[in-house]
Amino acid sequence: MNKDRNKKIILSGGGTGGSATPLINLFEALDKRADFEFLFVGSRAGVERKMAEKKSLRYVSIFSGKFRRYFSWKNFIDPIFIFIGFWQSIFIVLKERPDLIISAGSFISVPLVWAGWFFKVPVLLIQLDIRPGLANKVMAPAAETIAVTFERSLVNYGKKAAWTGAPFKTADCRLQISKKDIYHKYKFDNKLPLVLVVGGGTGALAINNIIKGSIDSLVNICNVLHLSGLGKKVSIEEKNYQQLEFLNYDKLVDVMKKVDLVVSRAGIGSISDLANLKKPAIIIPMPNSHQEDNARVLSDAGAAIVLEEGAITPDNFIHNIRNIFSEDSLRKDLSEKIGVFMKRKGTENIIDMINKMLKNENKNKQ
Repeated sequence: MNKDRNKKIILSGGGTGGSATPLINLFEALDKRADFEFLFVGSRAGVERKMAEKKSLRYVSIFSGKFRRYFSWKNFIDPIFIFIGFWQSIFIVLKERPDLIISAGSFISVPLVWAGWFFKVPVLLIQLDIRPGLANKVMAPAAETIAVTFERSLVNYGKKAAWTGAPFKTADCRLQISKKDIYHKYKFDNKLPLVLVVGGGTGALAINNIIKGSIDSLVNICNVLHLSGLGKKVSIEEKNYQQLEFLNYDKLVDVMKKVDLVVSRAGIGSISDLANLKKPAIIIPMPNSHQEDNARVLSDAGAAIVLEEGAITPDNFIHNIRNIFSEDSLRKDLSEKIGVFMKRKGTENIIDMINKMLKNENKNKQ
């Protein structure tokens, strides 16, 4: 191998934006250096293709399947796709000769990671959530190093694990809409605090229903800016209430900076932004998912008010919001604790790890 060529990194993940976003963030941070080349390996129809192409990141798709812990007829078909994906991955590794493969946890990455291991390509695995996903469990034996967001995740991977924090962008949007502009634009009552309600990138029907059921009382204690999700508009016509289906990330962060309280799911990206901005929050995790583990850690740390989706009523939802705005000490405590909840400089820490892995690879080849 030519030692003078640029180092080539394959990023792999997708199916949803959850595993693709941190990889795109790493690409943007690393791409400023001239000594790296990149390839993104993802699914044929996942959102990661558009995300990569938007950044002019070279993209290759492979077949993939999913390991399910429940009965599904797809369990009989997906092994065929995984097998095809593995042979496609072998071809990619032989053709591209990568120096490093990075995955943030996705079944699309499984055949590629194991193909990389077969040809002794170092693999960096990123564990975003508290609960190890099945895909990461399958890939972990082939990984050289596993970067984890939370300290308590270290026990899941033994000596391979390193506590780095999450590779999400620091919330430093420079659009700078003012709070006064928000109040004026949406005709909010400037005597009331402002609450942002967001259910993730695609919205959350359950959270939309919670808002709809409590809106009559809610608008008497706060202004509500509600991101309902694309195609999930809620029929509400109230004073001090404004509904939007979607805001792009920069605008969302800019608005989030100005609000007094955020109601959100417990995805790791949302938690990262809340921590960076030190925002008091009511967290409603998606039931029966890794978000419940993320929310539990937040609750244990006293860093957010966590409500279970199935147990929320309009009365207890409004009660919690009223408490946050009536008790300055509670609001201050939530802000301080979520501000120190996550390890800082996750992207920089992982880049340091990448550089170390590449240096070790050079030594092994000499």
